[in-house]
Amino acid sequence: MMSKNRILYIVFGLFIISGCSDNFIDVDPPFENSEEFFNTEQDYEDALIGAYDLLQTTFRSAQIGEIASDNTRSGGESFDENPAMSQIDDMQHGSVNDQLRELLK
Repeated sequence: MMSKNRILYIVFGLFIISGCSDNFIDVDPPFENSEEFFNTEQDYEDALIGAYDLLQTTFRSAQIGEIASDNTRSGGESFDENPAMSQIDDMQHGSVNDQLRELLK
């Protein structure tokens, strides 16, 4: 008759042998990588849009900064065309200004 310890060792050994496999090595990455990207025209277009997308907010900040200085004036034919920009140009904006609030988003 086998001892209890010997049976436990056999069961434990079978458990270890059957539980080990290499299937955890070959998994798909959760995000795109350089080996699988830039294979299509759409991939290049997406990368280009991603690189320049942040500049849209920078443009708006620079535009408002220039209007606030004496380098430029807010355009338009009348004050009513864009009152928020005209207020910035005249340095008469209050705490509620749509253009300035947009910069915070």
